[in-house]
Amino acid sequence: MRTIPGRCFIDAFRIRTGSIICIRRDKDSGHDPSGTIATVRRVLLAVNVLIAIALVAACAIFYWVFYRALPQTSGKIETFVQQPVEVDRDALGVPHIRAHSIEDALVAEGYTVAGDRMWQMDTLRRLAAGELSEVIGPVAIESDRESRRLRLRRIAEEIYVAMSPEDKTFLAAYARGVNAYIVSHRGHYGFEFTLLNYDPRSWSAVDSLLVGLQMFRTLTSDWKTKLVKEQMLRDGEPDKVNYLFPIRSGLEFVPGGDAHPGSNAWTCTSNSAFRVSGTLCICRLRGLTSRAWNCLVFRALSWGTTTASPGA
Repeated sequence: MRTIPGRCFIDAFRIRTGSIICIRRDKDSGHDPSGTIATVRRVLLAVNVLIAIALVAACAIFYWVFYRALPQTSGKIETFVQQPVEVDRDALGVPHIRAHSIEDALVAEGYTVAGDRMWQMDTLRRLAAGELSEVIGPVAIESDRESRRLRLRRIAEEIYVAMSPEDKTFLAAYARGVNAYIVSHRGHYGFEFTLLNYDPRSWSAVDSLLVGLQMFRTLTSDWKTKLVKEQMLRDGEPDKVNYLFPIRSGLEFVPGGDAHPGSNAWTCTSNSAFRVSGTLCICRLRGLTSRAWNCLVFRALSWGTTTASPGA
């Protein structure tokens, strides 16, 4: 084969479907187009493989950290109840609890609420007791100091000691349900626990009272605002200060005039199947988390109207 300087020469012939394909190489530059194409293909293959691996890893992480922590909405669960309890969720995800006794209903409630809000429950009791810095770090030390000055855990313990045996029984039933969830979900409580690398400790009746005291603290701890208002009244114009800090009378919202639902409200109706059925909206668990409602619907055979009291 003759070489022509500065020109391309035919290096080989291939016959495909009756046509002659010429593979040409530039002798002057030494550049082989087929080699470049093969390199690009190898790079693209490696990139596609890496993308596929990343997608599989992302799906595995999502399943392990997020999906496993979702509450179970079908099937059967063995827990600390005396008789079978049914928990059905409606289209909005609100659990409807049907039990033969109030204790069994409260066990199911504890399990259900823990499945929906375990991080929120643990954070609220830590906030009230001054124990947030144990899991969050030094950033929460000042908050813990303020909480411990209020001695909310000590107050909750004193309240528990003074409670009637019946009320203690109800709180214990709720705690059993929460602890049943904690024990059965070791290692997959949710993203927050995975991120902070800790598991919640067991729930107690005092913890339930502690969360209630934290809500009371949130709704009544406006002393800092009052101090600021008092200082501004001394140095500023009263009309403007009162406009910035209006006095709340509770009459700002007209019933039925606007969509401002109440909190901690019971609605009870009797029917032929059960002595009492109650719909309970357990506050919005204020502070640290979303403003979503935590609604439950109870139906218990042994639950009389005398035990239905506002609040939870």
